[in-house]
Amino acid sequence: VSRLAFGSDIQLANLFYIEQLLVSGPAADHGDNDNDSASVFVSADRQRIASEVVPSVASVIQNCKASKAMAIKLLRRSKELKGAGMAANGNALEVMARVEQQCSQLVEYSVRTRTVIQDYFANSASAGSSAAVGGSGDDAEAGMGAAQALVSFDRLQQDISSVAQDVFGANDAIPLGLALNASQQLTKELTAALALISDSDAVSKMEVSEAPWIKRAAQFKASLVQNADVERRTEALNEEIVSLARKLRLRDQAIQEYSVKTEMLEKRTETMRRQGEQVSELQRLLEAAKSKELTYEEAIESLQGEMDTLERECHKLKQASAAAKTAALAGDFSAIIGPGGGSVPLPSDFLGLRSKIGALQESVSYLRKENAHLRAKYMFKEESRLMAARPLTRSLGSVGSSALSEVAREARVVAREACRLAAMPKLVRLGNGDVGQPQRAWQPMRSRPQFD
Repeated sequence: VSRLAFGSDIQLANLFYIEQLLVSGPAADHGDNDNDSASVFVSADRQRIASEVVPSVASVIQNCKASKAMAIKLLRRSKELKGAGMAANGNALEVMARVEQQCSQLVEYSVRTRTVIQDYFANSASAGSSAAVGGSGDDAEAGMGAAQALVSFDRLQQDISSVAQDVFGANDAIPLGLALNASQQLTKELTAALALISDSDAVSKMEVSEAPWIKRAAQFKASLVQNADVERRTEALNEEIVSLARKLRLRDQAIQEYSVKTEMLEKRTETMRRQGEQVSELQRLLEAAKSKELTYEEAIESLQGEMDTLERECHKLKQASAAAKTAALAGDFSAIIGPGGGSVPLPSDFLGLRSKIGALQESVSYLRKENAHLRAKYMFKEESRLMAARPLTRSLGSVGSSALSEVAREARVVAREACRLAAMPKLVRLGNGDVGQPQRAWQPMRSRPQFD
């Protein structure tokens, strides 16, 4: 049925092209008017072709369109029957065979007719090109060749009739008469076939054929001897295979878990090994620190002993210094009584010691002077604060009170100046002077300045 629809498309395509060739030529769509139908057919027969042949072609086209519509409906109905598992009976199959034969005849007729008419235009084009190449000297021969290339109505009818004779087995009385009758008959046959397969009485249930290997398998099973023990053992073996496969999957999963645990334990072992190395390193450092600690303790003990010895010597020197100072104050410079009651010899630099003692005395006197100055400054500040807190009151118009206020103000100014001058201490050289500088003459102690 699908071949019918495809054949109808081929018929329509060829018939439309035949109509175009007869009316406007092959190059009408491209605007080329040199190879149109007027340049192929004889001018006296053009009107006859347009009035007799072209309408027949149009009628055949209309019948082919109707047959295509019926073929599409027939194809749709065939698909419905196939989907329902139904098939047509013998009468419908005979009608479908006739329809397929008529469709193939029309396809062949349309193709051969289109080829014949297309050859007319091809011969005309070749004759025109040879005339253009021939030149001006062969104009007469070119004109004769072009005249021979023109096609008359009788020649067209004769060629179409020969095609109909080959396809349908009869001659055409009129151009495309047999094709028109065949297209009408095809439409009627398609209508009848559609009516047959649309009737539920003309269709029957389609027998489903099994594949050869399925049939062979069924025959092989039927030829086998049935054994209940073998079947039970086969089922048991199948169940055992399934259980073993399940156990194998579980064991594979357990192996994967064990491999993961093994990797984790290896990582943990590596971590513990590194930690053990760190602990051993720390122990080694601790032992080294303990050995250093013992060394330091011994050094500290030795230094402590030396320091105790030095403290004892310092204490002895302090006692000797105190005894020397006491002897110096007493004026006995010949000998100094030691801490044990014996005499201690005087040091060789006794004069330097006396100069240092004198310098210390001068420093003490200077510090006492500074202390008195600061005490006076503090008292002046307290007095100023009290005076600011209790201002003098004077009565208006009293001459005595104004004189008293003037005297008090001048006293405050004088006291402030005295404190300012006292706050500027006098620099006194306490040392022996720089080396190389001229020294002053010796003066007795009573002639030196004293600071009370």
